[in-house]
Amino acid sequence: MQVQTTLRRIGAWKVEPSVKLGDPASCQHLYGACRCGHIGYIKHDDLKRKYGAEATLGDLRPKLRCKRNPEHETLIFAVAQDKR
Repeated sequence: MQVQTTLRRIGAWKVEPSVKLGDPASCQHLYGACRCGHIGYIKHDDLKRKYGAEATLGDLRPKLRCKRNPEHETLIFAVAQDKR
């Protein structure tokens, strides 16, 4: 799958939808990948403020849409460490 190859190239790894918004550390970046191949940065701090730290990525999946193809839902979530 092209998306997973791109995620590996940027140093990201896939996370399960059961991960809570409060789990990723502040030094990690959260990404959402669409079936069209678009990968977008997700500001998890803003989502945590809006939905709470106990909300899971699976809860948010229906609410997140691809910016290139708004009819597509986010399929894969991934996190990457901040480069130091």
